[in-house]
Amino acid sequence: MIRDKTHSQDRISQNESSQDRQDRLAKKCSYAYKLPILKTIAKVLTPFVLCALAQTSPASAQVKTKTYLFLVQIKNLSDYRTERWTFGEGVWVLHDQEHPLFKHGEPLYQNGMHSLLRQSEGKGVVKKLATHQGIVAGATFAKKKIKAGEKISFAISVSPGQRFSFVLNLHETNDKFFAPMGDGIKLFDFFSKPISGGFTQHIYLWDGGSSHDEDPELKTSSKTFMPDPNNKVRMVLTGEQKAVDGFSYPHVEHALRLSIKSF
Repeated sequence: MIRDKTHSQDRISQNESSQDRQDRLAKKCSYAYKLPILKTIAKVLTPFVLCALAQTSPASAQVKTKTYLFLVQIKNLSDYRTERWTFGEGVWVLHDQEHPLFKHGEPLYQNGMHSLLRQSEGKGVVKKLATHQGIVAGATFAKKKIKAGEKISFAISVSPGQRFSFVLNLHETNDKFFAPMGDGIKLFDFFSKPISGGFTQHIYLWDGGSSHDEDPELKTSSKTFMPDPNNKVRMVLTGEQKAVDGFSYPHVEHALRLSIKSF
């Protein structure tokens, strides 16, 4: 009887040990089967994960960005009793690249701006600019001259990432104009929130370099438009100092006020 009990205990221990072996083998086999299955699942799910990430990426967010309405107002601050200046026709554009209208140190002819300054052909300039890369929208403004004390307003619809630029003709000159720098005016802050306020500090007086300079104090409407040997756009010194051509021009802050308000 003692032998039988011992023999039965040995058999139970042998059965338990074999069961443990089977469990270990089963676990190994399950991992071996699970590994290729996980790889297959990853291959199937990867496109869906990438698609979800793409929908939340900055590029896709830019496509769905909100458009904001801004009211642009330009006022002629010159005194009609003493120093009178007149603004001619202008062109404005929205752009996402630099130098949409002109570039400092280069000829003005490449964008057709000389025709705007000489003959006030704003529509032709806008049509030509529409084919340029980086320009989102544009139009003419101030078809009627802005005289001393007068102002003009127009609306623009802008999205974050776009900038605002314009060229406004100084009528008493051959090819002088008001405009911001080549990078344009930013209308949104770091968080893509619209900015309202005064932007006159971003405006400068430029020489188109397409016509020989004449004395603006003569206030004559018969301009000769003699070719300028310089033939390049350059910034004009204003205020009390004389410009490179020897003539005096109004200081920008005394000539105009640019205000832009978002809605």
